[in-house]
Amino acid sequence: MRVPFIRVLGTISLVLLSACSKLAALTGATTIAVASVVVTPSTTTIVSGNSTQLSAVTYDASGKQLAGRVVTWTTTNATVASVSSTGLLSAGAAGSATITATSEGKSGTAGIIVSAPPPPPPLGAVADPTLLPVAARQLPQFESYAGASLAAGMSYLDPVTGVRVWKATSATVPVANTQATHDYGSGPLQVSRDWGTNQHTILVNVGAHYLVDFTRGAGFSNWRRTPTVNSDLCFTFSFVATTPQIGYFLSGTTLHRYDTRTNAVADSGNFPKSFASITTSSLLWLQQDRNDEWFVMMPSDQSLVIAWNSVTNATQIIHATSIDEPHLDRDGRYVAIDLATGAPDWEIYDLQTQSMGAPISKQTHLEALRSAFVSHNPDLSSGPQYYYDPIAGQQVTTLTAAQLSPDLQHRSGQWIQAEAQLPGTSLRKQWYLWSGYSDGVVSDAGWSLSSGQIYWTAPNWTPAYAKASIGVRSVRQLVDSAPSRVARQLAPASSVAAMTEGSFYYDAAATRVYVWAVGGGSPTGRVELRAPGTIHDGIGFVRQDGSDVRLLAHSYSHSPNRYWDAPRATVSADGKVVLFSSNQNDSSGRIDLYVVEVPIH
Repeated sequence: MRVPFIRVLGTISLVLLSACSKLAALTGATTIAVASVVVTPSTTTIVSGNSTQLSAVTYDASGKQLAGRVVTWTTTNATVASVSSTGLLSAGAAGSATITATSEGKSGTAGIIVSAPPPPPPLGAVADPTLLPVAARQLPQFESYAGASLAAGMSYLDPVTGVRVWKATSATVPVANTQATHDYGSGPLQVSRDWGTNQHTILVNVGAHYLVDFTRGAGFSNWRRTPTVNSDLCFTFSFVATTPQIGYFLSGTTLHRYDTRTNAVADSGNFPKSFASITTSSLLWLQQDRNDEWFVMMPSDQSLVIAWNSVTNATQIIHATSIDEPHLDRDGRYVAIDLATGAPDWEIYDLQTQSMGAPISKQTHLEALRSAFVSHNPDLSSGPQYYYDPIAGQQVTTLTAAQLSPDLQHRSGQWIQAEAQLPGTSLRKQWYLWSGYSDGVVSDAGWSLSSGQIYWTAPNWTPAYAKASIGVRSVRQLVDSAPSRVARQLAPASSVAAMTEGSFYYDAAATRVYVWAVGGGSPTGRVELRAPGTIHDGIGFVRQDGSDVRLLAHSYSHSPNRYWDAPRATVSADGKVVLFSSNQNDSSGRIDLYVVEVPIH
């Protein structure tokens, strides 16, 4: 019996439809259509040469967010504003353009205005942190962070402070490398002074050390190798304003003078200086005072500290127990020596009287300013930031942990400010650079379902470090797959009843944190609770007396699990340029080097 063709075709169609339905059920596919696309930010004003990240969110007809939809990006004027397949906007010539994000036939737009770059700053301009926002626990804006998407030599505006941040390195710049960083944040000067042409020279570590010139508003040029140095912290630029091109480096047991302009050894006067009669170990931890007169270093066997005067050629040998690292005050009189084990943890040596002074107990990442050392004492439950005045022989508390988080931080005191640049004539108003990461992390006591998709936990405040008095100020949700990467900051809600997906609420009275994670489900292993200090996972300037704290930028170096992931920010001697490392929001684990333009006037 012949079956009509149309019936056969109908039967096949039903079978195919049934199979597709089963496949959709198995794969979780959806037939809900995209009804609208919203681009954030909807309007952007950006300076030519900068980049910023746009985001597009798709919604259904009821206003519910849809995940996993394909979005394409286009621009009406690529000369003014180009856009990548991921929404990274790059500003070209001055003008206007419209960026469109399209998904399933629906579109959203963002209006872009590109302005010409400002003229170069006038010669004699000085760094001014008061042009930065007051630090007030501003959150990193991960959704707007563009750094990981940039090629070396490109820049973006920090989405919180608006300062210009340049990406110096990549997997192929300056040479093929697995990571690019800089040396430890304190000690040597790793960014030169302005050469008088708005140009600085920067030290870069990619296994071998390189130099690169950086011009404010323009970027990088003239990559070249340094001479071979012993290890990290073995190269430092001149502090003297008339010789910004000069550097000093350690090779074996010898200290050399170097001209970075000609890229050649430029020994003169008492250089080169050999210390082979004192030690056979290679020398490390090179640093000098603001006049390039006194130099301090330590042999790699950590047996002693050497202080040498480049003008008089006098040498002092400083002995201590279990030496870890030395720090020279920038006025060139005192050496703070970190002791590796036991208390006291620091001893202060006076180069003028050639005697050891009173010990200091339990300080972390000490940094030298002019006639002062700034640090933090983790033994004290209130966790104060403090400075030590070696002339007066006393420790002065300036900030509490509630103001500046005690967790995982570094300081940099390379910026040399004259009294005329400070309020009044007191050096106690000196600015120093502060960088923190993973600050105020609070462990949870296990999560319990509250209702719906809302879970709660009791924060575990041990060790205290004043976290309990700060409370949970932010919650980050991590990507569920390994390696963990920061996905987003959850939004604070005013109450449990006001919570929505992607929010948290801290109930101080009940000491509970409520979380509604994006995508729902238990927050276990998916979120980090934070009780951050004033500068939240960022870089900022702090006055020595604690009277002012300013936010410079966020590093987007998330939960470093390797030594080099830490930002370890450092600053030029004129305060105009800051250098930091970042794992770029843990983007594939790669570490690169960034340069920040500090506001000037």
